[in-house]
Amino acid sequence: MTTQEMIVFGLRAIMDHSDFEIKITDNYLECYTDSCDKKATIEGIPAFDYYEEVTQLGIHSIKTGEFDHIIYEGKKPTAEQKKKELEKEWKNNSYDSGVHKKIRKFLDEHGWICEWNDPETVHIYNPKGKSK
Repeated sequence: MTTQEMIVFGLRAIMDHSDFEIKITDNYLECYTDSCDKKATIEGIPAFDYYEEVTQLGIHSIKTGEFDHIIYEGKKPTAEQKKKELEKEWKNNSYDSGVHKKIRKFLDEHGWICEWNDPETVHIYNPKGKSK
């Protein structure tokens, strides 16, 4: 089982600056994005960006066809147009639900989850239980 310390070590290796602030609690790791944004960067952009979730909602809207009823120049978007738009949105976005894709991939590989507690706090934990 991957421990909290191992996850912290891996996160520090992914980040541009290894000294970003992260708090270890009994059940999860916690990062306050306001205080760690300046140091918690990957390739020069914030590792966590709550407001990127809005982009994810747009991608979800394209994927689910939420706006298919909108007609432009007398036509509805084709499946191919939707697919291209979805691919463009996904490819151009460094985030998955406000978490940098490199972090998301690392955590997924180790069975950990990263979720927003509020717009300024990220919780990282193992959904199978304690992992001290």
